[in-house]
Amino acid sequence: MVFETFSRLVDWDGKPAIQATILDVTERKNVETYLMYAKETAERADRAKTEFLGNMSHEFRTPLNAIIGFSQMIKDQMMGEALPQYVEYAGAINSSGVHLLDVVNDLLDVASIESGTLTISEEIVDLVDACKACERMLRHRAHKSQVIVSLQVPDKPIRFKGDLRRLKQILINLVGNAIKFTDPDGRVTLSAEVDEKGRARLVVTDTGIGIPKEHLSHIFNPFYRVDTHYISQREGTGLGLPLVKTLADLHGAAIEIESEPGVGTRMFVIFPPQRTVDPES
Repeated sequence: MVFETFSRLVDWDGKPAIQATILDVTERKNVETYLMYAKETAERADRAKTEFLGNMSHEFRTPLNAIIGFSQMIKDQMMGEALPQYVEYAGAINSSGVHLLDVVNDLLDVASIESGTLTISEEIVDLVDACKACERMLRHRAHKSQVIVSLQVPDKPIRFKGDLRRLKQILINLVGNAIKFTDPDGRVTLSAEVDEKGRARLVVTDTGIGIPKEHLSHIFNPFYRVDTHYISQREGTGLGLPLVKTLADLHGAAIEIESEPGVGTRMFVIFPPQRTVDPES
């Protein structure tokens, strides 16, 4: 049993006396011990999960790269002519491999986020070039989905201090999501600008299904997916937007969303003005 004792000086019939109180705190201490044990167990499990995700992601990458590379060779008939059916099968293997590699990369980033090791580099980059590169990379996906992707960028560069690879990751996730949830003949627009406050802004606008208001506060939670039949038919892990949020946070950027179901969605990534580099500098 565990006891706690408290004492204080009191007046007893005009004379000083000591009043002592003894409390049995055994149950409370047992609860505290259990909670401490549960916390340590949960932390160990979380560390084990993070390590597992990181290790398995690395293990998956090597064979996946081989699958993607060799299927690409067959699909492009680089080693000689192949039967049309084999070319079609190789294309299916290739696209599935690329999708799985994207998932593995997302899991690896999640593991880095949870372990606190995800960082960004600081370099001078051009946001206009980054947007153009993103549009080129997603052009085939948009064509396959029968969605028109357009760019609205200035003729001159937007010089920016940040991590180019992570900025492209933000753009690819946002534009890729917009394409995924936009019906055929819809439109997705990617724009980059510097506002009147000197802040660089990336804006992705689509004419897709939109996001119900009650889900807006949850879409940046890992693995969260809006539970609708339309969305359940689309591939995805629910990791893209949480990664966007983390990468934006690392750049000190804010994300704003305007969305209306059946009309479309507009997402803003607004960077602090100190990341915009003076063109003359």
